Amino acid sequence: MQGGYVNDKWVQGGTNPDAYATWHWYLIDVFVYFSHSLVTLPPPCWTNTAHRRGVFGTFITEWDEGKLVRNKLLATMKSARMNAERLAELAVDLGFDGWLINMEVNLHKQQILNLEEFVSHLTHTMHSLMPESLVICNYPDLSAAVAGNRKFDVYMGMDVFGRKTFGGGQWNVVSTLSLSNHVIPLLVGTDHCLNVVHDLRKCKRQASFQALTNLILFRVKAIVFLSRATS
Repeated sequence: MQGGYVNDKWVQGGTNPDAYATWHWYLIDVFVYFSHSLVTLPPPCWTNTAHRRGVFGTFITEWDEGKLVRNKLLATMKSARMNAERLAELAVDLGFDGWLINMEVNLHKQQILNLEEFVSHLTHTMHSLMPESLVICNYPDLSAAVAGNRKFDVYMGMDVFGRKTFGGGQWNVVSTLSLSNHVIPLLVGTDHCLNVVHDLRKCKRQASFQALTNLILFRVKAIVFLSRATS
């Protein structure tokens, strides 16, 4: 979303015809609104549009600022539970369906149990207030290896922006999706997450963004339906 809160920040919509939009909702299980702010709350336009599929806010810790947040968040079990409860209250009050928890900083050993408590308490609080809600955790890289019979609950991220990912992103992200379903043993049976879809705008193709999106998601649809038919 180009960092979030651009054209979509206006409650009643804007006038920019080139603002990012999606219309392939039948291919989407959950919609995560992402920015690099500590707490990202989906704007009302996305909450209202994506609510049938599930729309999620993001809690992210990254860079040096994230280390300071980590230390406060995970200082004690009490602080972990208190922050989990505040996030759950935000979701309920604003009407979105869950959270992506994205911890992009290393933990000290003594913080691990408090992180487990934070995630567990957030999940249980969300479920008690919104039974159909969901909490998704990003990382570590080996999640699929330890998920056991919950492997389908692991989302394998494929970055359209192409940051250090197989195939380089953009148009090649479809090839990555196909390979993950049939060739890479560790990832067979996992779910999939397309990141930074708006970056299709930067593909060097002589076509409108709408046409590019239709084309790449038509290819995604073919792979998804083929995977379901052969599973």
